[in-house]
Amino acid sequence: MLDMCPHRHAPLSLGKLVGDSVQCGYHGITFDCTGKCVRIPGESRILEVDARDDGRIDAAAAAQVDHAASSGRGSENGRHAAAYVAGSIGIAGLAVGVVTGLMTMQAANTYKDHCVSGQCDSDGLDAASTGRTLQVVSPIGFVVGAIGIGTGAWLWFTAPSPTSARAFVAPAVAPGTAGVSLRGAF
Repeated sequence: MLDMCPHRHAPLSLGKLVGDSVQCGYHGITFDCTGKCVRIPGESRILEVDARDDGRIDAAAAAQVDHAASSGRGSENGRHAAAYVAGSIGIAGLAVGVVTGLMTMQAANTYKDHCVSGQCDSDGLDAASTGRTLQVVSPIGFVVGAIGIGTGAWLWFTAPSPTSARAFVAPAVAPGTAGVSLRGAF
């Protein structure tokens, strides 16, 4: 295998060993001992590409492989997405609980202002009816909120750990410009 990542031609010898594979230090693309690309960070489906000893890329077997299903990767992104959904539902539930709780308190104040000795005018009767409905809805909103936020937190914190944080500095050269590029996964 040539000491060069076919993506940006970074020396693979400057990368790191991950099990029986080598991970390019530039973008984290991982190759097995035969030069076959086995993982691209952030991608669950990759094109089968081999880095040959002569530096050329063999993409003749251009079938897409779902590495999320075969290697267990990709569940991290799915669990994080599910955590966002559950957490969002939880936040919405808490908002419903707070808003309907405040409306219940307002209805109670209206009831007190419009009802004397059990005799209520139409505003007092409307407030009593509204208050009875809202006093049921508010706790349900809080329960949905707590369950949603709890589930979201559980999904987030039990998701498989991503690769450790790392940063790379590499030269960046293009026609008419040159500089240094800082890249990383945090």
